[in-house]
Amino acid sequence: MDITYLKEAIICFLLTIIIEPLFFCFFGYKDKKFALNSILINVITNVCLNVLMYFILKYIPSNYELYFGILEILVFVIETIFYLIKFKKEWVLIPLTAAANALTLVIGILVTFNFIG
Repeated sequence: MDITYLKEAIICFLLTIIIEPLFFCFFGYKDKKFALNSILINVITNVCLNVLMYFILKYIPSNYELYFGILEILVFVIETIFYLIKFKKEWVLIPLTAAANALTLVIGILVTFNFIG
């Protein structure tokens, strides 16, 4: 595995499991159960996303952005379904999940481009 990709993946993973629970906390989801579930689903989706992206980069290097975009949308859908099932269809979680994912995506891109390059 390329060391640069591994560094980027680890940084994005850490950012995700820190930022997303804090983001939800800011919007009133402050209980421990929600935070732990947020960390759990983000660990699962982030690891899956990075493993899939590693193989896409290795075997289908063209159209990286397209595959990444598709997988990010899939992550959003999976996380949203998880939250809706786990937390009794609180529909406000749909835009909050989209915003949380967008926030970590943008911060992850900025951090990895500015510090890893």
